[in-house]
Amino acid sequence: MKNLFEIISTINDVEFLENVDLTKYTTIKLQTFGSIAKVFSVEATQKLITKLNEIKCPYHLVGWGANQIIHDLKDTIIIKLDYKFDRDYLKSVHDEYVLPASISFLMNFTQSES
Repeated sequence: MKNLFEIISTINDVEFLENVDLTKYTTIKLQTFGSIAKVFSVEATQKLITKLNEIKCPYHLVGWGANQIIHDLKDTIIIKLDYKFDRDYLKSVHDEYVLPASISFLMNFTQSES
C-alpha cells in the first residue's frame, strides 16, 4: 500500500505536512506534534475523508481551532479547513449567513437607526 503522503498528495486542494508543530492550529496554543492535511475546498475535504475512511486512518477535523485541545495524535491526521472566502459577501445584508468554519476574524454588524 502507498504511504499516507502518496495517497493524500493525489487529491487536489490538499496540502499535507507530516510531524509538524500543531500549536498554531488552535486558539489554546498547547504544543503538540502530528500530521496535518490543510484542505482548501469542500470537494477536497470530501475526497480526503473518503480516502482516510477507506484506509481506516483516524482523523480530527478543525476549522479555526477555537476551544480545541489537540493532544498526542501519533496515528491521527488533523484536517484543517482553510476554505477561500470572499469577504465582500459580508458587505450586503442577508437573512442568513453561511460562513466556512475556517474564518478567523469577527465582524461587527451595526443596524442603522431610522
